[in-house]
Amino acid sequence: MKSLSFWQRFESDGLPVYVNPDKPDWFVAGKKADKLLQKAICGSSPEAGDLSCQADVLDQARLFSQLDTPAAKPYSGRKDCLKLSALKECWFHLTNACNLACRHCLFSASPGQSLSLERQELDTAIGQARKLGCTLFYFTGGEPFVYPDFVKVMENLLLDRDVHVVVLTNGLLMEKHINSLKKLPKNRLHLQISLDGLEKSHDSLRGRGAFSQLLQNLAVLKESGFSATLSVAVNRENIKDLSGIIDFAAENGIQNIHLLWHFVRGKGSDGQFVPVDEIWSFLHPALQRAEEKNVTIDNVESLRSQVFSTPGTRYDLSNSGWESVAVGPDGAIYPSPALVGIEALRCGSLADGIEEVWRHSAVLENVRSATLAGSDYEQNVLKFLIGGGDIDHSYIASGSLSGHDPYTALYNRIAMWLIARQAAKYTEGQGTGFLLKMGDVRYDCPEGSEVALTHCNCVISLADDHGHSSVREFYSQAATQANEDIVNPFAPEQATAEFIPLDSRKRSYGCGSPVHDAGLQNGETLVDLGSGSGVECFLAAEMVGPKGRVFGIDMTDEMLALARSSQQSVAKKLGYDNVS
Repeated sequence: MKSLSFWQRFESDGLPVYVNPDKPDWFVAGKKADKLLQKAICGSSPEAGDLSCQADVLDQARLFSQLDTPAAKPYSGRKDCLKLSALKECWFHLTNACNLACRHCLFSASPGQSLSLERQELDTAIGQARKLGCTLFYFTGGEPFVYPDFVKVMENLLLDRDVHVVVLTNGLLMEKHINSLKKLPKNRLHLQISLDGLEKSHDSLRGRGAFSQLLQNLAVLKESGFSATLSVAVNRENIKDLSGIIDFAAENGIQNIHLLWHFVRGKGSDGQFVPVDEIWSFLHPALQRAEEKNVTIDNVESLRSQVFSTPGTRYDLSNSGWESVAVGPDGAIYPSPALVGIEALRCGSLADGIEEVWRHSAVLENVRSATLAGSDYEQNVLKFLIGGGDIDHSYIASGSLSGHDPYTALYNRIAMWLIARQAAKYTEGQGTGFLLKMGDVRYDCPEGSEVALTHCNCVISLADDHGHSSVREFYSQAATQANEDIVNPFAPEQATAEFIPLDSRKRSYGCGSPVHDAGLQNGETLVDLGSGSGVECFLAAEMVGPKGRVFGIDMTDEMLALARSSQQSVAKKLGYDNVS
């Protein structure tokens, strides 16, 4: 059968996982389905005279009908599918100066280093990035908090309510700056704090007493109401601490951990590198411990959102060069923060202007032309699910932007583990079927494009969002610009509600309408969780009448603002206002 040739069989935790690498797509077969599929793959078929085999023929036909989908459309690469629209984020490697001299630092930062970005250049660059639509600013180094007036830099940025700031820090200067930090909006200031293992490992890499100082600063942050992500650069000296780090996070009220995979660059040595199989032997129990302790490992959650996404969505390398650029301490511009300082990847300078470099740099054109399409990647059947690996790791390992990330096998292993762990939750029935198919469980918010981009591995989630960052980012964009690719199945009913402003109706991205099923009566009260643009609330307002009440609750400020902007108009046309 032709459609069967698209699928390749693997095993994960004893479960058969079939993958269509080009679409991409996957399913986990039940025992009987797997047996029949293996027979079909081997070319054997049931004998017509055997009654049980006749049943197998029917079961095979049912299976094949589910697999009989068109072949994946030809795909020549992401550059043919994507366009430069907005610069969503900008990284600033502010300084090579640091209050520590860590033995694994990518940039050999230390107290003796002096190279820093000029303040005037920084202010100008921030202004240019904002004009290009940038709302997410990352600061790294060295140590950002040794940069002169750094808190004032953040304060000025955060006056703009659309802006979020992310700081990658060793955390030892939090107590010194806590009174100033308290004045900043906690929901838009995100801290990623380095932890290099438990006390012995951390102090070995960062200096004696660094661990106890970090504990003291974490306590000050917690007392002041700040959330933080702990960032762990996994290497030979701390690999055995992974499960203990989960416990440490839980004990200190930290819900999110980010794992950085070791770079052999700067002070990072070959001797500190840990092979994938060995990493997995410690990571696997750490993942289970994280579930028990309710601690999120955001690398795993990022892969989860890709593996459990819309079938056919291709993740093709990172957003570097497309939505993101990085500025070095010398004012030079690079594709990503981990590649700052590599002369061959210098894209231009702030003197040229960020927009000119972003749009026209030959280096960034080359980055955007990189793709997983082509025969070079056929051996990795999960390439479009995991995104093909990290361009930073690939370049530093081989000098090529793709295809040589030494941790690709680890991403594959995590992806397969996620699939098997989800499938194991479902009881297998007596008949022939699948335990789980791609798309049955969804963690993505589809943007209507067949190509999606992964994110720079330095930061994957925002510290205070607890797993909601990607959802908020998507719906914040949807609130300010109507997305025609998201279709509410109840849009036709909404279209007839002329008392609701058109702007709110166009931006109602719901996936159902409980209001229509609720049979609301005059005088009743309704609460809409996830009220979005307010359309369902306004429909309910008419149904419950002036003596009823309607409450809309949403986690996205932009959607709430949109709903409130329509509320007065609705109240005027109805003759009463019963919505909050």
